[in-house]
Amino acid sequence: MIKNIIFDIGGIITIERQAMAFDYLNDEEREELNNIVVFNDKFHEVIKGNISSEEYKKLLLKDNKKYKKEISEWFNKEKLSMTIPRNNEMIDLLYELKGKYNIYFLSDMIDITYDYLKDILEDFNGGVYSYQEHIKKPDEKMFTTLIDRYNLDINETIYFDDRMKNINAAKELGIKAIKFETKEDVINNI
Repeated sequence: MIKNIIFDIGGIITIERQAMAFDYLNDEEREELNNIVVFNDKFHEVIKGNISSEEYKKLLLKDNKKYKKEISEWFNKEKLSMTIPRNNEMIDLLYELKGKYNIYFLSDMIDITYDYLKDILEDFNGGVYSYQEHIKKPDEKMFTTLIDRYNLDINETIYFDDRMKNINAAKELGIKAIKFETKEDVINNI
């Protein structure tokens, strides 16, 4: 019997739009901006909390004059709803499930994203966030930290993530894990 539900956040609780939010840029420019901001080794250091998002933004602004405006907006707390909008359908489902299940989060998350979602995250039973722990998925330590911290029985736990590498890591630890595509994946598997 499932008692604990663990959710990834990006791609489930938030909609991953990133550079797509800058709709005035053409496809090539958006891809270039994504590559500058997200697809580099330094961003992994932000995810792991080894450098703050503010420090990272300063590094990016110094080296990327072409996208100064977009980089500034990307890391502006007030603009996060544009680059990573909340998935209200899933948030509503979380609140429906709250009384019936223990709800936890396991996420590769940077500091400003946590601040942006804090009002939701603090309504539930707990979570483990990469920037606070200085590790990221699919490292098994992310999973074992959550399990140990909240004393979860893996036989009573299910995990939802939108990335197969994270699903596979959870399964290797004996956790029932389901690839998330729609809210029906949650409803049909709990």
